Amino acid sequence: IYAAKTDYTKPFTDGSRFEAGLKTARTQTDNEVAYTNTIEGVTTSNYSLSNRFLYDEKINSGYVNYNRSFGPIDIQAGLRLESTKLEGNQLGNIEVPNTSFTRSYTSLFPTFYALSNLDPNGTHTLSFSYGRRINRPYFQQLNPFIRQQDQFTFYVGNPNLLPTFSHNLTLTHSYKGTLNTSLGYSKTIDEIRETLEIRDGIYYSRPGNIASSTIYSISVEVNKELSS
Repeated sequence: IYAAKTDYTKPFTDGSRFEAGLKTARTQTDNEVAYTNTIEGVTTSNYSLSNRFLYDEKINSGYVNYNRSFGPIDIQAGLRLESTKLEGNQLGNIEVPNTSFTRSYTSLFPTFYALSNLDPNGTHTLSFSYGRRINRPYFQQLNPFIRQQDQFTFYVGNPNLLPTFSHNLTLTHSYKGTLNTSLGYSKTIDEIRETLEIRDGIYYSRPGNIASSTIYSISVEVNKELSS
């Protein structure tokens, strides 16, 4: 794993602040599974179960962020741009052919946060936050090789998997910083779930972007020092 980043911060005389940054990351994975059969003291390679999978993922991103207060209201807004390019290569052998795939995608991730004091003493505060997030599939989920789990079940990766995206919103009321009540909403699309396919009595388990979810939540939190 290689990563490099740089950040820039510029404060202004009015109390606001501007931030920006760049980041690049590269992940290279070499995963090899080698099976052998030993019969009557003679060991031979089992090429049908052996597999070597090379995975190379590059993520380049940049962000801007701005903070400012407008009287009793503090606001922070940001935007991140991410560009992802990945390449997978399943090396073949005398029984299994080579397979490879590439994919690239670019996405924007806005964030917003606001905090308001509802009274001059700051006894009651109200905050709101929003953010878009990404959850990428694991490299092993992308590996198209068929791996045997037991006598009747095989696991197959899916190189066509897409990342999962979610929108998250939270509204929080705080009383003296001690009693916090929050309402939450989250919407997720292209969630990765396992699928099953039956062929000739054999179960093939494969991940797929087959789900979406909507979550509503409420939470109450009390922070109190019991002794001093």
